[in-house]
Amino acid sequence: MKKGLFLAISMMLAFLAAGCVTIGGTGRTAGARVVGEDIQIGDITEFYYTYENINYNAFYQRYRFYTEDGKHMFFHETRERKDDYGPATEEDTTLTGTAELTDEQWSEFFRAVSGGEVRKRTDSAESGSRGPWMYIYWNGDQSKYQKYSFPSYAEQKAFEEFCASLAADHADPVKDHETAEDDQEEQTEEDDMAPTLLYQGHASLRIVTAEGQVIYIDPFMGEGYDLPADLILMTHGHFDHSREDLITNRKEDCAVITWEDGIMSGTYRSFDLGYVTVEAVDAGYNKNHDVSECVGFVLTFPNGVKVYISGDTSTTPGMSLLAQEELDYAFLCCDGVYNMDAEEASECAKLINAKHSIPYHTDPANPEGFDPETAERFDGPGKIVLQPGEELLLHK
Repeated sequence: MKKGLFLAISMMLAFLAAGCVTIGGTGRTAGARVVGEDIQIGDITEFYYTYENINYNAFYQRYRFYTEDGKHMFFHETRERKDDYGPATEEDTTLTGTAELTDEQWSEFFRAVSGGEVRKRTDSAESGSRGPWMYIYWNGDQSKYQKYSFPSYAEQKAFEEFCASLAADHADPVKDHETAEDDQEEQTEEDDMAPTLLYQGHASLRIVTAEGQVIYIDPFMGEGYDLPADLILMTHGHFDHSREDLITNRKEDCAVITWEDGIMSGTYRSFDLGYVTVEAVDAGYNKNHDVSECVGFVLTFPNGVKVYISGDTSTTPGMSLLAQEELDYAFLCCDGVYNMDAEEASECAKLINAKHSIPYHTDPANPEGFDPETAERFDGPGKIVLQPGEELLLHK
């Protein structure tokens, strides 16, 4: 009991200490330049934005804004992988287009990136790191201050929407109308059957099934606790995984399954609730998490999708067996403080071999509930990086 209390107090102090750091305000990162202040619209010669988006089949998107012979140009490329694994190749290219932008569209582009910071470039798309990659050049200067970052995630998503609208305006038709309608209908049916996962931050997840049942996992951080709960899952008793009090809106028959329910007398249990089957699996195996007091969960939904939630853990003996489950999604903790780090989690991801691997619980002291640098170091099959507040349709 004393050990657990000490751990909880230590983690809480880390959170409080992190909260004392000034993030916002009028300051900027040391050495950075700001678009709209230091870099004006007439200065920009090129802007690259490349990212992976696995949610809607398009694995790879690249947008490029540049000036050429006094004209403002826009380039868009989409690639769809033909195989489940491996990088997108030239053979996977399905649409490539270049178009001239109007002055108003170029101004809209500039407004979309204004306020973002630019720092010295230290990596590239070819270095092996994963997107999004954002580089900005101006007046022919390609030697320093090149890596761009948006002021906020919301502004980054708004920029993506702007790019998508430009691509739609200038895309050449690649399918006839009838085929496109059939594909859209098939995709709509698949989406209608898919559960929707909301990453709330840290280790907190919310899943809404196709039938509307609401599942909360390790409640602690973020928004989205307003939907009435059908099921609450908690992997262990540490305060950053067990804020059950946040879920005040519950169905009359709301079920609560904790680590104590998941493992009894050394036996891991399963629960068939109709709209989901919950299978408890081993977790822990480090000085902060006793294997007898921690579980992970494998959730199986009616559309066949299987999701693994690691909880707090290091490498477990059961991970080799998880590969036999043919998982679709695997959430793996990788903070490197109270659990395994990103490198060990990457090895676990390869061992589990889920179709998609997702890093979470990336930094126990981060007030935002997410550390992009830790997520960047994580590597596993079909890697997806979810930001707090982002949703994911769980497709087979």
